[in-house]
Amino acid sequence: PHRRLSAIWIVQRIIVAAILCAPQVLGLIGGQQSNVASPFAFVHSDSPSTLPYLGRRRCHDLTVSTLFARPDSRTSYNRPESRIYNYDPSSGRRDLVKQIEASRNGRDLGNIIRNNSNLFQSNDAIRALVQRVVKLKERLNNRDISGVLNTLSRARVPPAARELHEKLMFALSELARKKLSFFAARDIAMTVNALAKRNIRNPKCFEEMGEAAIGIVGSFNSQDIANVLNAFAKMDHRCPELFDAIAKAAIPILETFTTQALGNTVNAFAKMDHRHPELFDGVASAAIPVIDSFNAQALANTVNAFAKMDHRHPELFDEAASAAIPILNSFNAQEIANTVNAFAKMDHRHPELFDAVAKAVIPIIDSFNAQEIANTVNAFAKMDHRHPELFDEVAAAAVPIIDSFNAQNLANTVNAFAKMDHRHPELFDEIAAASIPIIDSFNAQNLANTVNAFAKMDHRHPELFDEVAAAAVPIINSFNAQGLANTVNAFAKIDHPHPELFDEIAAAAVPIIGSFSAQALTNTVNAFAKMDHRHTELFDAVAKAAIPVIDTFTTQGLANTVNAFAKMDHRHPQLFDAVAKVAIPIIDNFNSQDIGNTVNAFAKMGHRHPALFDSVANAAIPIIGSFNQQEIANTVCAFAATRATRHATQTSKLLFTKVSDAITMNAAVLQDWEGIHLVAVSFAFMKARHEGNELIGLIGNEVVRRKDELSLDARELGNLACGFSHYHMIPCCKDVLELIYERFQPQAHVDGVSLEDVADVFSSLPVGQRLNVIPSGFVEEIIQLAIEKSYKARMEDVRDILFAVFQMDDLSDDRLYQELLNTYKPLFDKYETDMSAIRRSQIKQLYGEGD
Repeated sequence: PHRRLSAIWIVQRIIVAAILCAPQVLGLIGGQQSNVASPFAFVHSDSPSTLPYLGRRRCHDLTVSTLFARPDSRTSYNRPESRIYNYDPSSGRRDLVKQIEASRNGRDLGNIIRNNSNLFQSNDAIRALVQRVVKLKERLNNRDISGVLNTLSRARVPPAARELHEKLMFALSELARKKLSFFAARDIAMTVNALAKRNIRNPKCFEEMGEAAIGIVGSFNSQDIANVLNAFAKMDHRCPELFDAIAKAAIPILETFTTQALGNTVNAFAKMDHRHPELFDGVASAAIPVIDSFNAQALANTVNAFAKMDHRHPELFDEAASAAIPILNSFNAQEIANTVNAFAKMDHRHPELFDAVAKAVIPIIDSFNAQEIANTVNAFAKMDHRHPELFDEVAAAAVPIIDSFNAQNLANTVNAFAKMDHRHPELFDEIAAASIPIIDSFNAQNLANTVNAFAKMDHRHPELFDEVAAAAVPIINSFNAQGLANTVNAFAKIDHPHPELFDEIAAAAVPIIGSFSAQALTNTVNAFAKMDHRHTELFDAVAKAAIPVIDTFTTQGLANTVNAFAKMDHRHPQLFDAVAKVAIPIIDNFNSQDIGNTVNAFAKMGHRHPALFDSVANAAIPIIGSFNQQEIANTVCAFAATRATRHATQTSKLLFTKVSDAITMNAAVLQDWEGIHLVAVSFAFMKARHEGNELIGLIGNEVVRRKDELSLDARELGNLACGFSHYHMIPCCKDVLELIYERFQPQAHVDGVSLEDVADVFSSLPVGQRLNVIPSGFVEEIIQLAIEKSYKARMEDVRDILFAVFQMDDLSDDRLYQELLNTYKPLFDKYETDMSAIRRSQIKQLYGEGD
């Protein structure tokens, strides 16, 4: 009998070995006829499985032979070299193993797994489960497979057993492929949902399940539909035909969907970026009547999905907001962030919701992670919804965890604070410190938004700007038009020079200049002008791009564009004509700064446009009281420079009168004026030949009163001299000229002094002689300067110097006088045809050529 039992045992072991070693026996279809690999191949391998020892001692690897080995007294379970699991003799574990071994189908296995939460913590139970699945695999039907997968997906699995658990689920998914023809809608839904829950990737299984589902899509109920869509979305498995088929099947039965199913359905379509407007409209219609029964997650998922797909449905958003407000305390951080972010993306304003969100967020702000913080403040900023207390709390919560912010979070957060003009220097410093080490992970938009935010808040951080520039240059071609414009504008606003970056931006901008908006074109040239960075090709490209769309420019855009071209002395008559043409009909919309900048630019470029100047004068007169000192100076200087008062020009003359009246009626304002503007207005009135004695007298008195405070350079002293020489009858003229000569003498030989400055001071000498205020030797010094700098002479300089000599009394140094005349004779011959007949005749008398 003993030999008979031994023989029986040997035969049993041979049969088991045969089963283990024959894939065609354990395969799903078997042999070479199957196109589905054996799903339980991981059980057949002779190499150690990845299931580690779970006992109290050390871990062992489990081989196939030991997986199916029968424990006996001759086996040592505690020796490290043993490949056998340490058998737990407790009766509970033995009962569990017996239950598994006694199971007859998948339903039994599912119940065992469901009712024994610690199953995967027992080595013997795991071994028994795997063996039983292998033994029953051919008997498992569609409901068994989907049911077991479903219970396995819900089981608690310790890390040590996780890999075998995943392999078992994968094997069952392969088994499902073989028996797919028997699967009903519920089976398909449960299978893919289980695999998605545990992130078991089997693309072939999903592909075949999707194809099978399309054929029977009409039999899916609402829960099945939601589960299938959710599973495919979680696994990022694209199957457009399935989504279209499900949408078509879902629309007629949307009213049977639960609130969670509605949320999950649109959420899945959004995750897969699969647009189906009819379905979304249907979901909205089904959701609105039951919106009050949505929980926090369903509300957040629903509005987030509509926002992701850019599907506008104002009624749904209003109802969702009304439903959310009373239950905001049940929203977690992610749900709050997603909700306000969705409303912001759709530009759907709901102040009551945002106020309630702010109130709900503040007590739990410490539970928000980096992305949730960034998304929340970004949403408030997009909707321009101010809540200083929330932003302060967000900043306080962000600073300690700033190192957990990624590039996108950092850029969005600082951008939101800048948009809302909410100053928080500590946060900005921390963001800069956190950004610099990871600056290479910033994309083009992140870089542009970051420096733009720092510039808006006038928060200077040179190290950050240098690092941004270094990171931007290699990827400059990935910047879009807005990014290029914002970046260069930020560097200009913060006055941070970086020639290499500006050159790279120009090179990147020129080929795509047609994609620049009007605002981007303006900001770009304005930034280059502010930084005095010349780039002829860029300015030509901007002009060419601007002219066809010039009527889309704002008033400020028009003014800033021509102002930038004028600052860089870049002539483009066609652009200036186009600007004038569109500006005239809307000139009443220009504010005082726009008016001043526009006419100032035309004047600097010597671009005459009488119609524009006349319309500017008409627009400026009624609002002249709102002009500040710089705007007044720019406007009158522009009119004077173009001699606008000499053509058409009752309106232009009236402008000067109104300016004079506005200032003289409120003379106290001159006390706050800068010296440069006092000089500019007096010079402009002189050039325009406008009699404004009272105003010029007030300016002169103010200059004299503040002579110790005012710092005037050679250019300003020359203009002041030229202006007051015309108003020599004003009592303060003597004191002003005396001050000018006293200040100009020490500056006369400075390299920056131009012949234009010398000529302006020279033109005042006849009046200075008559008033007897010229210092000794000053005339000779000025003549010597005029001779030395004659090689730079313009027609105006030659005319002013020689006409002043014509008016002056005899000079003490006849030799110097003759040298001046001899030096300027060739220059006079060159320019005399450009001078007026009167001036030409007067100057010729100096050379003995006049009548």
